[in-house]
This record gives sequence, C-alpha cells and structure tokens, in this order.
Amino acid sequence: MRKPAIIAIALLLAAAPPLAASRAADAPDSGQLQWYAGPNARPHFPPAVEKLVSQGIALMTRHEWRTAIAKFDQALRIMPGAAAIYENRAACYQQLGKFERAIADYNRALRLAPEMAPVVYENRAYCYKGLGKLPLALADFNRALELAPQRKNPLLLSRGRLLVDMGEMKKAEEDFNKALTFRQIRAQAYSELAYIAIGRGDFPSCLSLASNAIRTDPRFADGWANRGACQIALGRYRHAIRDLSIAIALDPAVPAAYLNRSAAYAAIGNCPKALNDANAAVRLAPDRADAARRLVASCQRRSPAPAADPKLKFM
Repeated sequence: MRKPAIIAIALLLAAAPPLAASRAADAPDSGQLQWYAGPNARPHFPPAVEKLVSQGIALMTRHEWRTAIAKFDQALRIMPGAAAIYENRAACYQQLGKFERAIADYNRALRLAPEMAPVVYENRAYCYKGLGKLPLALADFNRALELAPQRKNPLLLSRGRLLVDMGEMKKAEEDFNKALTFRQIRAQAYSELAYIAIGRGDFPSCLSLASNAIRTDPRFADGWANRGACQIALGRYRHAIRDLSIAIALDPAVPAAYLNRSAAYAAIGNCPKALNDANAAVRLAPDRADAARRLVASCQRRSPAPAADPKLKFM
C-alpha cells in the first residue's frame, strides 16, 4: 500500500538542517493496481491462450512480474488482438517501473476495447506521474473519476497527491476533504491534510489533523509519524520521540520517521541516539545521507562532549 505523506520539517534550532521530504511515490501496489483476472474478462480465449493468461495472472498475484510478462507475450503471439492481455502486461510493466512500455500497452488495450477506459485511465495516470508528466496524469485521473465514480476512494487520494506535487494546494485540499467521507481512507486523508498544514506553517492544525488520523486508525503508522513531525515543529521534542517511536514500532521501514526522531534527539542533546537514528534512515534511504550528516554534525556542535566519543561516527 502506498504510504501517505510523512511531513518534511525544518528543526527550529540554530544551525539545524532541514529534514528531507518523505512523501512516498504515489504508485499503486498489487492490491490497488487493477487488472483483468476473472473468466468473464476473457470469454473468447481459446484453451491455449486461457492457460497462458491464467498462469500469467497467478504469477502477478505472487509479484513475479517478469515471468508473468513472458506468459502474456506467448499469449499475444497466439491472440494479438486481446485487449485484456495487453492491459495485464501493462500492469506488469508498470510494477517494474517501465512506464513507457506500460503506457504503450494501455493505449493498445484502449484502442481494442474502449469499454476498458476506466481501468486504463486510472492505471495510466500513475505511469504518467512516474514519468513526471503531471498534466497528463491529472487528465487521466479526471477521466477515471468521471467514468468510475465507485473508485472515488483511491482516486481522490491519488489525484489530491498529484495536485500537491503540482503546487495546487487548494484543489488538493478539496480532494482530501472529500476523501474524509470514506471510512477506509479517512486516516490517509487526514495525514495528507496535515502535510499541507505544515507546509503553510500552520503547526497547530497539523497536530490536530495528524491526531485525527491516529484516532481514526491507531495502528496507522504514518499518522504517528506525521504527528511526531508536527511535535518537532512546535518544539515538543519528547512528545515527538514518543510518537515517532510508536510509528517505527508499527512500520520500521519509513526512513523519515528515523530521520525526524534523530532530529528530536539532537534537539535535546542526545547525540548517540540521534546518530543511531540517522544511520537507520540512511540504510533505508541512502539519498538522505547529506541531511542526516548535517543533522548529526549540528548535534555534536551543540554537545561537544559526545562529539569526542570515537564511537560517534556517521556511517
């Protein structure tokens, strides 16, 4: 499942470095990505094609995307006009990050079977976003919402996140507020609204919105992580450490949670723990190394005694 936004903040301390953003890429995982799996989606397949497609779909459910593509390739050599096979192969390419190939297959599927438009537009939107073609992604999300209003749950969140990336914060807020009406995605919507609040410097609202996410789903790790970031922005460092520790216990694979907790430890002068968390963040996300290094260095400048400890070395 795609992670909601983890808030990027700047420590409100002299010489403290800004923390890097950690809004996860908005791409569907195998539980959200749509493909044609049921027998009604392929009623005219001859036995040989049916066997290959069934094998390909089974491989998709196991996330064996490359092997599934090979099965669909074989099926298309026998039946090159099968739109559902192109759509399924496109979904595999999409999961592998081969967005251009995915888009080409989605386009073929759409030409062959216009009735597949709702699925194609939704999936293709993620591909365009992955390529940085944000206006094309927005157009596809808009079409998908028009054609498949029953898919509002994921589409409102996805379009809202895209609008944030495009700097359209007011429109994004409208989508997230609409998303609050759906219980299944309410916690995620609150987190996205918290992200927007802290971006405009409204830290109390950020804290309130992240708290709403936690109340909606106490096991939602990103709610705790986002509230921890809000706590740091308000100078409530020990509260932040508590919230971020819960977030890490619920999901130990979010680098921004470690980086933000490292910032909180640095703010109270606990450089060894700040270093440990900075290293944990970099192990998960090597692109955070510079931010983590600056953060630890700022802690050591404020706390000269720990800095002399030879064990305090950044990885």
